[in-house]
Parts: sequence; C-alpha cells; structure tokens
Amino acid sequence: MGSNKLYIDNSNTRMPLIYGDFDIDRVGINTNNPRFELHVKDGNDAGTEASLFIEPQKWNAPGDFGELRVGDPFHYLRAEFSVGMTLYDFNQILFRVGGANAPIRMQIANNGNVGIGLAGNPTARLHTSGTVRLENLALDNSLNRILVVDPNGNVFIKTVSSLVNTNCTTVNTLPKVSNTAGDLTCSQIFDNGTHVGIGTATPSEKLEVNGNIRTNISLIASDKRFKKDIQPVTKALSKINQLTGVGYSYRTEEFAKSNLPAGKSLGFIAQDIEKVFPELVHRNAEGYMSVNYDGLIPVLVEAIKEQQAQIEELKALVRQQPDAHR
Repeated sequence: MGSNKLYIDNSNTRMPLIYGDFDIDRVGINTNNPRFELHVKDGNDAGTEASLFIEPQKWNAPGDFGELRVGDPFHYLRAEFSVGMTLYDFNQILFRVGGANAPIRMQIANNGNVGIGLAGNPTARLHTSGTVRLENLALDNSLNRILVVDPNGNVFIKTVSSLVNTNCTTVNTLPKVSNTAGDLTCSQIFDNGTHVGIGTATPSEKLEVNGNIRTNISLIASDKRFKKDIQPVTKALSKINQLTGVGYSYRTEEFAKSNLPAGKSLGFIAQDIEKVFPELVHRNAEGYMSVNYDGLIPVLVEAIKEQQAQIEELKALVRQQPDAHR
C-alpha cells in the first residue's frame, strides 16, 4: 500500500491480483490500470479470456439465483436455476448495435410490445418498420390452411374447419363473413387468377360484371403516347347513315343467367354495327357480341363536321342566287 494505492500481489513480474486506486475510486483485478470502477483482466499471460463469476451460496434447486443490479432494484440481470436468464427493467429494454451513437435496433416496452427498427414506441404486440420474412414456416400438404393471429398476438396456421362452422367451398370464389357468428359464405366475386367476375363464375374479360354498373366518372386511356397508326375518320356521315337506332327489350327469361335489365332500352344491334364498324364489336368466348358505344363518338363528331361543311356550301350557293323578290 502506498501513494493512495492498494496492492495485493506476490510477484514482481506479474500484475497485482487486486489493485485499488483511491484517487479515481477504481479497482482492477490483474491490472494496475483500471479503466472503470471495476476492471477485470485475464491474469494468464497467454490467456485470451476474462470472466466475472457470480456464484450463489446454493445452486441446485428452483429458486436459487444470482443477480447483477444497477442503479436501483428495478434494473437487473438474473440467472435462476432451471429457469434461465432474466433481463429486467421497470421502463423498457433497448437493444443497440453499431457505433457509439447507434440507433435502437429492437425494444421491449413495459406493456410487452416489441418494436424492431422503430423511431418511436411499439404500438402493437409486434411492431416493425420494414419488411418481414418468414422462412421455413412449418407447413403440411393439407388443404384449407390459413394464417391466423389471435388477440394475444400469437400466430398460428389453422384449418378453416377449426375456425368456422360453415365455409364457402366454391373454387375461386372469395368468401365473406355472414350474419351468423363463425360462418363464412360465398361472395359474388370470382377470381381465377386471370379474370375477375362479379355476379358470374365464367368471366371472359379481365373484369366482367353480370349486372348494372354505376359510377360517377368513367375514364378511358387516350394519351397519344399509347397509340400508333393514327388515321383520320373519313366518310363519317355516310357511315352514320347506314346505322339504325332501335328500341328493344331484352329477352330476360331466356337469358336469365346473363342478368339482363328489364324494361325498354334504346341502342343498336351489334350485328348491324359490325357491318359498318367491325372494330367496335367484340365477341366473347361464347360468341355473344357487345358494342363499344364510346367508339361511335368520334364518328359522330366527324359526321357533324361533314354535315356542317355541306350546310356552309349551301349557304354560299344561296348567297350567290339573285333575289327574285328584290
């Protein structure tokens, strides 16, 4: 002991077993240069390990434990026999990886919520900012399996039959919750991976609706950059004169599955349109025809322009005629 230092050693060639520096209030084990309040260094010259061992007086039954506490009784690391390690904090536990100012990589809040990669507190049992990948998730070859999250945040793979009393069994039809608790029923939406049908299980288009559609605005892609082989519409008036507008009623009873509207309608016959404007007529897989009525708009515009040109010519001729009553 000397110069406000404390030594416990028995060799002049090795570091002291215990070294205390009262000026800086630090203790070193196997080092005379403690950098912290307690600094433990491997005493073996050729060694590469240093350990701090806390051994309880008794360590052979549940309830036997050793602890390392910091600051107050509510911040500690405990090892308990047959239980394992417990890291405890009254507020939250934070995990940082990186440099001195590394951000929080993971946190466990005092309500049990776990956050990964968050800037704030987790608001769910598992709250992550970023992508999530599940690898080697236990599966089997059974059908009708779904991924389920229970109210406690636990994730399970369950059979549909274990969760609902009745279910929609129509292939490719989206199920929906029925008015009966625990039951699923079939919706009107059919999706075979290629086409989607509403009210039909045999859609022939990307989206086919068996019934009326109501919308505030209907938009059609018309940007010039999408188009090629652009040609003006010619002889529009003569083509319009070949069309015949008709009134009609749909044969709803004979084509009940088509869900055609009842009552009187006005329009054209697709077969007649095809003779004049074949590009405006479409046949489905069953051969039934439909008409692109919007495609008639540019024809009508050009027909009006042609007709107006004729009117202007007639006006000019009239102006050239002498006034017989003058």
